[in-house]
Amino acid sequence: MYWSNEVATILGIGDSSLRKWCLALEKCGIIFIRDDNGRRAFSENDILVLRDMQMFLGRQMTMDNAANATAGKHKRDFEDRSSTLPVPVKEQRSDMRSLDVAIQEASQKFWNEIRDDLKKEIRQEMREEMSDQLEQLKKEMFEQMQETRRQIAIADEKKKKRFFGLF
Repeated sequence: MYWSNEVATILGIGDSSLRKWCLALEKCGIIFIRDDNGRRAFSENDILVLRDMQMFLGRQMTMDNAANATAGKHKRDFEDRSSTLPVPVKEQRSDMRSLDVAIQEASQKFWNEIRDDLKKEIRQEMREEMSDQLEQLKKEMFEQMQETRRQIAIADEKKKKRFFGLF
């Protein structure tokens, strides 16, 4: 079993979001196990239900529609569940939490590295493209300068002919 803060971490959401989701699902007939103090405890199956809720919300569904869709998909799983079952404590719970955190950190690091690599690659491609464009501009400017010099030389030649043609 997992506690709310552990499930929120697994799902990558805040405790308050998890609480809102659970309230919406409970309105639709989903039963979450609670301990003697009223705290929710979540099984692996409960986490799957919450992942479906997350998926529906990710599709821009309203909270009520997402809860109804999730409940419709999982209601049979909760028909025989009592909400006051004793919560078994697993010794492995903290190990699983640590594993989930390690997986999240590793995946975050992986995606950050990919993002950084892509940024470097894009920058390099942009440098190369800009360098090519600069070379092309230099070439065009050189050709324009040559053409301008040629036209100036022609104009000077015409002036000389006109000047010397007067004598």
